[in-house]
Amino acid sequence: PLSTSLSPSTSLYLPLSLYLSLPPSLSLSLSPPPSLSLYLSPSLPPSPPPGPALLLALCLLSAPRPADSRPTPRQTSRPTAGQVAAAVHARVQGLLQLYVNVLLHGSVPSGVHRLPSLPRLGGTASGLENIQADTSLPVIQHSLRTYERHLAWLRGTRVVAETNLASKIAEVAKLLQNLATSVEREMAKLNLDTRSGTPFPTPEDKEWATLRAGFVILRDLRIFLNKTARELTSLEPGW
Repeated sequence: PLSTSLSPSTSLYLPLSLYLSLPPSLSLSLSPPPSLSLYLSPSLPPSPPPGPALLLALCLLSAPRPADSRPTPRQTSRPTAGQVAAAVHARVQGLLQLYVNVLLHGSVPSGVHRLPSLPRLGGTASGLENIQADTSLPVIQHSLRTYERHLAWLRGTRVVAETNLASKIAEVAKLLQNLATSVEREMAKLNLDTRSGTPFPTPEDKEWATLRAGFVILRDLRIFLNKTARELTSLEPGW
């Protein structure tokens, strides 16, 4: 057992954990017997206690991090030109049906009706494999601008202005304008020239001629957009 009498000149160098583990009955002023040395290293002084800055850094590193409450931003992808054309096609299809129901009393005009100022509709689905941007994009761009001008004329006619179709035609015209701008942006990358749309020749001043012209514009625009959506979808991987 350790002796309880020790000279005051005795110095003990113990780590903090060993100090704390000593029983209360053992005084720190006791001197060890020759057989038991409590000196760890007489030549090394005890380590100084950590400073306030170090303690604060250790507390910050060990403290649990609060969960980030900010919502994760959603990665939204921009619709492609082909998808936009398909969406406009669906809008025009609904507008054509509304036009027939409201102004034509649900009856589609019989016979062959065409407008020389509208783009010619042609091409087949089999030709999509060989489609080229430098030849197809200028045709699509000019056709979009032509239909845009024809819708502007139709929206301003008296028979349409008296119904709620005018605002719906204006919405479709705006969508065509945005689609044409997107196509023109791609044409600029390929150094392709753009063209303005063909103006609409004023038909004879008869209500039936106006109604028939409006039907042909919307009918051909629906067919054109269906074909254009497939062409743009085929071209986009190479843009």
